[in-house]
Amino acid sequence: MGRVKVSLLAAISVALLASLSACGGSKARTGPQLPASVTLSPATGSLDIGGTLTFSATARDRSKNLLAVPFTFASSNPAVLTVSNTGVACAGTWDSLVIPRICTPGGAGIASVTVSADGVTSSPVQIFVHQHIDTLIASQVTAAPGTPAPGPGACFTASTTSSTTARNETLQAQAFNAGVDITSTVGQITWTAVTPAVVTLTPQTDPSGNLTGEVIVAAKTPGMTQVFASVGGANSAPMTFTTCPVQSISFLINGIPGNTINAPKSTTEKIEALVTDTSLSNLATAPLTWGATNPPFLQDFQLHRRRLLRSRVPVREERRLRPPAYRRLAT
Repeated sequence: MGRVKVSLLAAISVALLASLSACGGSKARTGPQLPASVTLSPATGSLDIGGTLTFSATARDRSKNLLAVPFTFASSNPAVLTVSNTGVACAGTWDSLVIPRICTPGGAGIASVTVSADGVTSSPVQIFVHQHIDTLIASQVTAAPGTPAPGPGACFTASTTSSTTARNETLQAQAFNAGVDITSTVGQITWTAVTPAVVTLTPQTDPSGNLTGEVIVAAKTPGMTQVFASVGGANSAPMTFTTCPVQSISFLINGIPGNTINAPKSTTEKIEALVTDTSLSNLATAPLTWGATNPPFLQDFQLHRRRLLRSRVPVREERRLRPPAYRRLAT
């Protein structure tokens, strides 16, 4: 009996070990990573009938790592736009989706393109297919009655407090084919400023959030720039926008007009720069460069312009003087 019991216990022990080893004794295998998101670029498109556009697809896992996975492209309107297996879109019909060579033009319209990988699908991208744009014209929208007029030389003031000089204007763009206005079919119109530091561009939208093709161009810093519209490979002629230049800079020293500091050494004086543009508007946020005719006589030069610009109050500088205590400021 004793031998039988020992043999039985040994058999049970071996069976338990085998069971544990099969269930959890080894590490779980990890298979291929599945995408958590799939994106498609560009985010929008405007094509002539018969034109082509190459899409780029990206898949990422939950840790935002790039994944090498096969993609499948799809068009919501194949009569207007077809997409090859490699992501090249034809504003019409491809002769082959596997090895596309000939794009046969179709009709005008809108198609949404998506890409999917392992069951995950991207957000749709709208593509506008239209007649060829012969001319893209940018023009100024007539200002509403009672709107302040521009300043001298048709400039716009960067002052945020002026009630007598215009700060901005609204521009619009129109696309034409053989003299026919096709603006409503070309999709998103983009606006570009050659010198972005001079202006702020704000594209306008309708109540549904769709871009209207108009843009508000607002003065930002004194200077001149060109602004133009683009869509479907066409550019408008540039329009000139001028932010009124600076006409004068004067000083308030401790709140009193002047350009001389007469103070004991090692003291701090507050200097306020009053900047006026050619429209006679005060510029509280004008970019200033401070200097002295004899810098060695100034120490602990503290610039607070960034903080003051954020609070939109006149620019002030604090300077600590050392002997001699009398210095004339550069104007």
